[in-house]
Amino acid sequence: MEEKKWVKPVVYILVAVLIILVFLWHNSFSLMLRVNGLNSGKRDLTCLAELDESGDIRDAKIFQTTTKDGELAVGVARKNKLGIWRMETMEVTTAERRFIQTALIESSATRFYDGEHDMGNWGCHLVFCGDDAIDWVELHEEQLPKNAAVKIEQMEGFYLIYMVVYGGEGFSAGVRGALEENGCVKPLS
Repeated sequence: MEEKKWVKPVVYILVAVLIILVFLWHNSFSLMLRVNGLNSGKRDLTCLAELDESGDIRDAKIFQTTTKDGELAVGVARKNKLGIWRMETMEVTTAERRFIQTALIESSATRFYDGEHDMGNWGCHLVFCGDDAIDWVELHEEQLPKNAAVKIEQMEGFYLIYMVVYGGEGFSAGVRGALEENGCVKPLS
C-alpha cells in the first residue's frame, strides 16, 4: 500500500500551528502589553488585582506599568472568550497631566449590608497613580468612603494608590483633592 505523500506535511503544519497558538495563548498578556506600547518586565509591571471569572464576566487584571517612553500607565485587561488578554481601559500620564486614575466595577463573592439595607455584592476597584508627590502620600479615614480598603505604595515622587470600595459609595472618591488638601501633591490650579 502506498502512503499518501500529503499526510506528513499536513500533520507537521497542524502541529506547528498548534504550538504557535499555545505559545500565543500562554503569553497573551505580555504580548497585549507590548502591542499597546507598554513595558511588561517584572521591574516595570505591578499587577494590583487578578479577578477570576464569575458568571458571564471574564477574568480581569488591574495593573500599573510604564510606556516605552517612560510615562506612567494604569489599565484594566480582560480575557476574551478564547482566553486571550485584551486591553479594556488604559490611562497614561502626559507632560501636563501627572496624575491618572482608572476604575473597574466587579461582582464580589461576599454580600455587604449597612444594617438596614442590602448594599449589594459588588466592589469598585479604583487605581490612582502619579509622580508628582512632594511629601508622604497619605489619606485620612474621614477622606475615604465607607467600606474601603486602601493600599498605598510610594517611592520618592512616584505613588500608587489601590482602593477597593464595597457597597454603594466610592465612585467619586476625590483622591486628588484629598492629596492636595493633605499637602502630598501640588495643587493643579
